[in-house]
Amino acid sequence: MKAINKRLLEQNRHEDRAVTNTIFYAVGRGGEVSTSIWDTTEWDTKQEQLLMDWPEIKTSHEGNISYHADCEFLETDEFHSLGCYIITQSGDYSQAAVDPNGPSWVFPSFYKMADGGATSKVSRILKSLVGEIDGVLDNMSARSLRAGAVDEMTFNVNCHIVDMISRGNWDFRADCRLFNYLTKKLHVARAGKALAGWPDCRMKVSAPSLAVILSTDNRRKVETYAVELFSKGPAAMQPGRHLEAFRDVMLASLLMYFHEMEKTYGHFNSVVKTMVQKANMVDITIKTLR
Repeated sequence: MKAINKRLLEQNRHEDRAVTNTIFYAVGRGGEVSTSIWDTTEWDTKQEQLLMDWPEIKTSHEGNISYHADCEFLETDEFHSLGCYIITQSGDYSQAAVDPNGPSWVFPSFYKMADGGATSKVSRILKSLVGEIDGVLDNMSARSLRAGAVDEMTFNVNCHIVDMISRGNWDFRADCRLFNYLTKKLHVARAGKALAGWPDCRMKVSAPSLAVILSTDNRRKVETYAVELFSKGPAAMQPGRHLEAFRDVMLASLLMYFHEMEKTYGHFNSVVKTMVQKANMVDITIKTLR
């Protein structure tokens, strides 16, 4: 996934990166990315994880997927990829262009496509990288992301088979109502941490936080910067709404990786340019915040 996302970042394809990342971490099928909405997505402050409903089109099941900060790489970090996608307005992000009175779709450009359309669109993302990345073959499809996620979980020695089954939301004979009530969320989260590269997926994983940079002197400017940077994002992330805290997590991730982004992908990368332009608008210097 790192090589795929690195290439997508180089090409300023931030929607494509967010889509492939989100499917991979959900152990999902390609078409399912069209069903996620911000309205029911939650930021779990205690566990520092993003919780997103994940309806499964093929089985009619619905799972609750947790997303965690990546252990090592910005390229595969879900919070960073969603942040890049939102602030650059990559792809057809406009909610109004899709359904102004409907749910707030995470990926509006994948909504209301013909049967199989979203899956095919995800497959085309991968096929566009054939010949550019070793290991990306012409016969790969959206299903390859799901298979790759299973491999990633399998090779983490601390990721139990029950964690994997729970993450993939597969049926198994030992399944029971009591299990779902008591421990399923725990196993889903453990597998999510394994996918995020954490060797010991049983440990608590902390998300990036603005707390490390906030001071009495800069608090108001940082808050203004957050509002300006995510001004065209979903309503759920605006001041006073239920995902405002997650907006701040994404900003912390963007700031944490800013120097590496600038060094690796250059001053003209659309994420770097957008962050600098918005900072100038509110009279703030990014380098003083990191």
